[in-house]
Amino acid sequence: AARRIASCWRGHCSRLVRDELLHKRDIKQRSNQVRILTSEHQHWNDQIALLQRRIEKSKPIHSAVKSIHDIRNDMAKLQAKIIENENNLVEQSRIHERMSPRSVEQGWQAQVEKNIDSARQAITKTKIDFLFNTKQKLRGLEENFEKSIEEMDRLKAKNGWYLKWRQEELERLWECQRRHHYKEKQKRQRQSIADERRKWEKIITRPSGKPEK
Repeated sequence: AARRIASCWRGHCSRLVRDELLHKRDIKQRSNQVRILTSEHQHWNDQIALLQRRIEKSKPIHSAVKSIHDIRNDMAKLQAKIIENENNLVEQSRIHERMSPRSVEQGWQAQVEKNIDSARQAITKTKIDFLFNTKQKLRGLEENFEKSIEEMDRLKAKNGWYLKWRQEELERLWECQRRHHYKEKQKRQRQSIADERRKWEKIITRPSGKPEK
């Protein structure tokens, strides 16, 4: 019986040591993972800051931004001009449709047709300038500018991914520690209850050695 009790006690102690070692190993692995992810997060933060400084100091980029702004203003003016010419064309067409025979005899028809032809030519010229000149320039500048923006977005996405992963690992680490602390607390409570019960189970004796009734 004594050997069996000793064997059970050694097994119990071994399990306690094993559980503690496994817990420490788990905590160490998770802590190392968190440190690695923190380092990655900091690395991508530095890359974002470096690209941001490069963009801010880049004269071509500032020039491109200014050019894009100017070209967009020019495009707005061209669009307004196209609308104005189209309205003029519609108005001249209405005049041509409603022209009286007397106006035709007085030679107004030729003038109106000339105005219609001029309006059509102006619309065509403005649209060609808008589509094949101004808009092409804007597209080229935007493509160059968007490369830096896309690179910034890529770095931010990478950084956000590592930040999210780090937060998840931290939560797992905290959950592991909480479970361990809860088990330790439950263990201490059970030990305290057992100690209290053992105290109450003690037999109180008289000075003569006889138990009190």
